[in-house]
Amino acid sequence: MIVLHVSFRIDSDPNDFREWFGGLAKQTRGVRGCIKFEFLIDATDPRRIVTIEVWENAQARESYFLLPHHVEMVALGSEKWGMHSFQVSSWPNAGACSVNERTRSDEPVAGRSQMNRLVRDFADDQLT
Repeated sequence: MIVLHVSFRIDSDPNDFREWFGGLAKQTRGVRGCIKFEFLIDATDPRRIVTIEVWENAQARESYFLLPHHVEMVALGSEKWGMHSFQVSSWPNAGACSVNERTRSDEPVAGRSQMNRLVRDFADDQLT
């Protein structure tokens, strides 16, 4: 498994960019070998964009590079949408992924008794 954290900046209008890039991100999620492709806009800086990618393997990601929507992303990204200042962090041998879910932020987490107690105490102090 390969995991990537990609960040970059844009010079274009964030709303217009979101509409264009969001469609490409949705297509990427359907690519064979793509486990996850998250497209995020920084809440404090809407011109900073982050993608988080998880691929079954490097070959799956390499195949994705040749697909029309990725070619569009690269060809128009900087020229039309002002994408620049790329930083790519990758974990090429990430190993198995584990996913944990919970309904609420304050729901106790197994194996974290001290944190659970601090959260409960904090909430009691703030909400009473």
